[in-house]
Amino acid sequence: MKTGIIHPSLTSGNNVSIGNFCVIEENVILGDDVQIGNLVTIEPDVQIMNRVKIGHKVTLKSGTRIADDSVFDDHCVSTGVCYVGKNVNVRTGAIISRSTIIEDNCFIGPGVITNHTKHVSHAREKSVPNVVLLTYISYASIV
Repeated sequence: MKTGIIHPSLTSGNNVSIGNFCVIEENVILGDDVQIGNLVTIEPDVQIMNRVKIGHKVTLKSGTRIADDSVFDDHCVSTGVCYVGKNVNVRTGAIISRSTIIEDNCFIGPGVITNHTKHVSHAREKSVPNVVLLTYISYASIV
């Protein structure tokens, strides 16, 4: 069947498998042995390295980086610029928000949602410093 939209600027390695009805936008890089399920949307400027498995109905927003040997399971979403390290397992329905760094060898359980709050102060600058947050999940964590 293989109906979908793949931008001609796609750069892909060897042995890449792309499922049915996928949308892959411009400036996407796929490494070797990448498997992408059905109904996946990959926005511009996403990099997926070697031996990564992307499940069905996944959305990867612009700026997402997924390192070698990781799994991004069915119904998962990244919401913007984020980094998923090597050998990371992101299970069904998880949402990885922008400004999230997940180090190598982590496990993100089903339905986990990382939080991104752009500014901590929320209009309380006099009592709370205006700080940009970053979600950081350290090496080999289980969330």
